Amino acid sequence: MLPIIIRLLLILRYKGMKIMKVPLLFVTIDALGPDLVQKADMPFLKQMISQGASVKNATSCFPTLTTPMMSTILTGMYPQNHGIPANYRLSFEKKEAEGTLRNLKSTTISEILMSQGYKTLSAQHFMLADYDGKKRCSRYIEPGGEDPQVLTQAIIKAFETEKYDAVFTIYQSVDNTGHSHGPLSDANVKAAEEIDRNMKELYEFLKKEWGEFLTVVSSDHSMSRADKHSNFSIEKILERYSLKYEFYQPGDKISQSIDCALLNFPMVPIFLMTDKARNVGEDILKDLRADKEVEVVYDKKQMKDLGNELYGDICYSLVKGYSTSKLLLIPFAKFGYHGTVHEKPAIINYFGPMVCKKQIESSELVDIVPTVLKYLGISSKIKFDGTAK
Repeated sequence: MLPIIIRLLLILRYKGMKIMKVPLLFVTIDALGPDLVQKADMPFLKQMISQGASVKNATSCFPTLTTPMMSTILTGMYPQNHGIPANYRLSFEKKEAEGTLRNLKSTTISEILMSQGYKTLSAQHFMLADYDGKKRCSRYIEPGGEDPQVLTQAIIKAFETEKYDAVFTIYQSVDNTGHSHGPLSDANVKAAEEIDRNMKELYEFLKKEWGEFLTVVSSDHSMSRADKHSNFSIEKILERYSLKYEFYQPGDKISQSIDCALLNFPMVPIFLMTDKARNVGEDILKDLRADKEVEVVYDKKQMKDLGNELYGDICYSLVKGYSTSKLLLIPFAKFGYHGTVHEKPAIINYFGPMVCKKQIESSELVDIVPTVLKYLGISSKIKFDGTAK
């Protein structure tokens, strides 16, 4: 049961009497999977999970890449609606591969809170940075998310000159260390434990500033360990049909003489650029599905059903642990990756006096915004893709 006073205040807010603002701490931990939480010594996070509303089967959406999922976490929308399909994309208007995507089509939770009188601070939650003259938070700072202590101290320091009602932040060290050493490496376990200590320090500071408040902790996806080199070749499949192709990185100009454009993600998107390529699209799908080292293949309709028809015309990923990276030809070279279906497990937890202790059986990242608004007692006219849990 909610404490009686808090329950009455939230009821009054639902009736339109804006007599209080429930403060919010909104923490995202990049690439933190349930397996790493289980292995690491993270007493503060585990306490919140045991005492709050925890999601048993929390899952990322498609694709499990950072920029689109951070956008989903903040908007309650799937990528095809918030407009950020991947970490970078092909811009046919600019005729280049475009990186650093920030042009969200959907309203963020920070903007919703600002409309309710909240003063919001974003520390490193990069999709809340001002864009094209639009202010997505009251103040945005970018101290870097790689060092948890630097990030935590930057938030605390920000309160010396201004008081905020909501704080959004991303701890990124687990993602950085996991890519270099592997998701369950000793180095990554240490990185997760350091985040836990800093998250506790931030929580205790805000407890003194705010009193009671809502805390939301989530991750955008988890991470897999690449330890097997694959001899699979998409190039051979495309050459079988005499198709010209190129792989693109941000900043590359799109050639006008190719049949297929591909992007370098573990879930590889293929864009069929010409009638010649589109005419053999079904054959390419069959060849991909027949290969033993290819585990997942989606066509355009399947991607639309997953909430991201912008991702490509065809996409595929290899069996878990396999990569075509030449690094894996070097003995003992292992690294972490995400972007495939195997990194869907995530973390979602709600904690605070307005939250009843319970276990939510399942929830996606797209459910976070409507659930947070429910706990804060704020209604919105926006029709979210997610639902309140």
